[in-house]
Parts: sequence; C-alpha cells; structure tokens
Amino acid sequence: MHSQTGSKAYDLLLNQLLHLLESRITQVEKGELLRDVGLRLADVRAPLPTVSREAELRKRLKNAVDVLQDLGGLAELEDTGDEIVIRGFSCPLASVVREHPEACQLAEALLAEIIGAPVREACVRNGEPRCLFRLTK
Repeated sequence: MHSQTGSKAYDLLLNQLLHLLESRITQVEKGELLRDVGLRLADVRAPLPTVSREAELRKRLKNAVDVLQDLGGLAELEDTGDEIVIRGFSCPLASVVREHPEACQLAEALLAEIIGAPVREACVRNGEPRCLFRLTK
C-alpha cells in the first residue's frame, strides 16, 4: 500500500499525463490508451485454475474486487438477479476522475480482463467519485 503522500504524487502525475495527452491525441485514442493500460494491469494477475464456469466466474469476480481494493478503492459484489454489480464506496482514481472521467475506462478494461466478460462502467462522478461496474449475467 502506498502512503497518502505517494498516492497524491501518483494522482498528480497521472493528471498531468492525461492533460498532455489531450493536446496530442484524440479523445478516442486516449480512451483506447487507458483501456490498454487496464488490460496490461490485468495481465500481471495470476491465471486461474480450470474449474466449473460458475466457480471460475465467482473466483474472477472476487479477484476483480480484490484488485480494486489493492488500488485503494473499497468495493463489494452485489447480485441483483439480472446482473452482477461491483459497487465501490470510494474511487482509487478520484482526484484524476474529477478532471478526466474517461480514466474510469482504465478500470473498466482491467475488470473486464480479470473477469473474462464485458463490464459496463457506470461510475458515480457527482460529489465524491465512486466506482460502479455492471456485468450482465
């Protein structure tokens, strides 16, 4: 876990990098770049052993929540019947998301890669940013 000061330094660095990218590439390219970063982050996770499809999905969902928590966001799983929701009570990129809401695409790609299924980002950005990702069953 990074110290609070270290975390602020990373936030400042990422914000400046995203500002610089805005002057050099299109919004679409920036979104693709952030998704690629999320995919690369997912690649560092250990592969899952072969188990039943349902057991593998549960394990992958738990891994996804663990990753969000490792990044500094408190999150939990919620099964609504039609979909599975990963609900965050904070956002590990909050200070970046305020200026660059597209940074949530990084987390969306990361979680989709870990889970192995499409995930839709529906993060809360009014007030204090909070993560919210939806996975249709």
